[in-house]
Amino acid sequence: MPYKFPNCTHNHLCEQTGGICPIVGCPKELVNGPCGGIRAGGKCEVIEAFDCVWVKIYDEMKKNNELDKMLQIQAPRSTNFYADLIKNRDQSS
Repeated sequence: MPYKFPNCTHNHLCEQTGGICPIVGCPKELVNGPCGGIRAGGKCEVIEAFDCVWVKIYDEMKKNNELDKMLQIQAPRSTNFYADLIKNRDQSS
């Protein structure tokens, strides 16, 4: 699958986004869709040389006839790395 990030640890999210991690691929780490600042040609608002990861996700989901998965709302993320690490560890036990 294109645009996969081999070091991504957000498998639970990537299952809903065609195997493409929005956390790793988006400078703003948005998990519920694009920021609204997509430039012409589907380029990223923050890093203009990059393609918006959400455009890639949409294209992949459309190709696989899975656009309905994009309607699922993801829970807000904590910006605290250590809190997320502990939460993920506790959930996998």
